[in-house]
Amino acid sequence: MGPKLTVSLFSFSFFLLILLAILSSVPPTISGNVLSIREATVGDLQLAFKYNRLTSTQLVEFYPEQIHRLNPISHGITEVNPDALDLADKADQERRTKAPESLSKLHGIPLVGVLGVDKERMLTQSS
Repeated sequence: MGPKLTVSLFSFSFFLLILLAILSSVPPTISGNVLSIREATVGDLQLAFKYNRLTSTQLVEFYPEQIHRLNPISHGITEVNPDALDLADKADQERRTKAPESLSKLHGIPLVGVLGVDKERMLTQSS
């Protein structure tokens, strides 16, 4: 593996750990219905969407607080998509109007992604 691929794999793994940390710190209820985000799978979230116990918009509105709370410790999130709420609203609308089997299992679920960054232009986690 080359240096760029190694850095990208390390960054991807690091951000997955950050996402898990965020998910594990979520309170156990949302919208008055018991939905343990701490232990929720993609299937659990999709069921909550299906039965109108949760929307993508609610999920996206919830994450900034968690990122703000944890990021000073981890410094793992450097940018949040400014269109995230619009995209969540669009996902909610599509979920209402399209056949469920036409949507992906991750439809409307926010994800953390990483960009391949040149090692020479970034601070490494060890510095």
